Formats: sequence, C-alpha cells, structure tokens
Amino acid sequence: MPEKQSDLVQPLLVETALVWNDTTGKWEIAYRTDFRRQRTITLVDKILFNSSGQAYTSDIINCAAYRNLLLLINLKVTGAPTDIVIDTKFSDDRANFFKYMRGPFGDLRYEDSAGDKMECIDGPILASYMQLMLTSSGCDGSKTFLMTIKAVFNG
Repeated sequence: MPEKQSDLVQPLLVETALVWNDTTGKWEIAYRTDFRRQRTITLVDKILFNSSGQAYTSDIINCAAYRNLLLLINLKVTGAPTDIVIDTKFSDDRANFFKYMRGPFGDLRYEDSAGDKMECIDGPILASYMQLMLTSSGCDGSKTFLMTIKAVFNG
C-alpha cells in the first residue's frame, strides 16, 4: 500500500564545516547545521503584570543551533495600563546580555489603547544565548497586562 504524502518524512540535511586545529593536530567542527530543525519554547507563560514598574526576565535559552527566531506574542489587556516593553537580549557567554536594537526589537512596546493582541515577529539568531525582559508601567489591580510569549527557533 503506498504511503500517504503526510507520512513521508524528509531526512535532515546536514551542513558542516571543519577547521584544522594546530594545537591538537586534528580537524574540528567549526559549525554544524541540521536543516529543518525546529523547536518551540514558552519564554513567558501567562505572567500577570498588575503593578507599575513590574519586571519579568525569562529563563536563558541556548539557541546556538538555530539561525532564525519567530516570537509569538499573546497579550491580553484589562482596564487601561500604560504600556509594556519587551527587550530581546543576546549573549555570547551566558553572563552578559545585550539588548537587540534592530528593527521592531529596538522598541518593542504595547500600549493599552492597542487592546488584546496576537502577533508574531521574526528575527535572526545572532549569539549562543537569548532571554527576554518585560517591564510594565501604569498597572494596578484593575489595569493589567497578561502576557504569553513563545519562541519558535528554526534553522
């Protein structure tokens, strides 16, 4: 019986580059990319922002094996809080994180007047580690933001 189209799985295509290490006298892998690789991680899971100046920092994600990122942003607004800012940060050493400033990531902010949102934003992976930092303003018990953000990594 022939297989259905949805049952067929394309194998991963591997791309690798080797460099010679004079110290060890051996070839070492400089990088390896398995195309069609994809991973989804929830960075912010239904975090309620209900006080002004409230901040949340996501876990540190090892994203070195991927080339691209898609942030899936799900924002629910109650009342009229002022705004919430999402800083996307990268690190090469897992200790020092730097805010990514290109394109929409330079000032990724949502205001109360925008209402509930479900949006996605894509960008490149530029370092080995990534994390998000969110900061709210103008929130209180009746003016809140409820935030969920997932990251889809692929490469």
